[in-house]
Amino acid sequence: MNDYRKLTKEDIEDTIKIFRDAMFFFAIVAYFTGWVYLNEYLGSFGIYLSNMELPFYYYLIYCYPPFIAIITEPSLSDFIGIVLIIIFSGFCFYSYRVKDLYGYVAAFFLFLCIIGVSFNLAVTKSSKHSLYVKSGGGKKINFHFKKEIGQKLDNELGRTLLNDNLNGSLRLIWRTKTDVYVVRSSKSNEEKLKSIHPTYRIPIKNFHYSQTIGNSSL
Repeated sequence: MNDYRKLTKEDIEDTIKIFRDAMFFFAIVAYFTGWVYLNEYLGSFGIYLSNMELPFYYYLIYCYPPFIAIITEPSLSDFIGIVLIIIFSGFCFYSYRVKDLYGYVAAFFLFLCIIGVSFNLAVTKSSKHSLYVKSGGGKKINFHFKKEIGQKLDNELGRTLLNDNLNGSLRLIWRTKTDVYVVRSSKSNEEKLKSIHPTYRIPIKNFHYSQTIGNSSL
């Protein structure tokens, strides 16, 4: 009457293989989540992720803000997604134990749920982070420009940058080996924050040094 089988050596080996495949799958999910997060975050400032040439492991590192948001900033959609993930995970495990082919269907929907939840978390968290930076949060940065660069900035855009730098309204977006990306921050309502803030790309060779204050609050 009991459909369950006794565990054998082959079952244990299969379980190890499943665990290995699961770790590989979750590595893919982590990479996907980190990629979406960075793409949406940088894209909100008009920066193309494809032009950044980021190392592979950056995407794995930056998957943590969206996943942490499940605990720190839970939402109804996240809760529903997690419940579905638990249900399909349990069905997959049960189907494996009794050799039920419907387990493949459950695995497919489990995959869709995990990808959907990860995508929603990444987009939501990146949007909140970009608005936080534009409103004056994150790292405040000031530049000490080289004298000859200051002379070259004697135009409308250049004077705007120098004025923002002098007023302490620049916030760090991203830093690479060759460039620093900053945005002018201000206290404004959410709708205006989405459109009125200029982004500056400043080559590192153009300044003597920079000073950053605060934390990124990813």
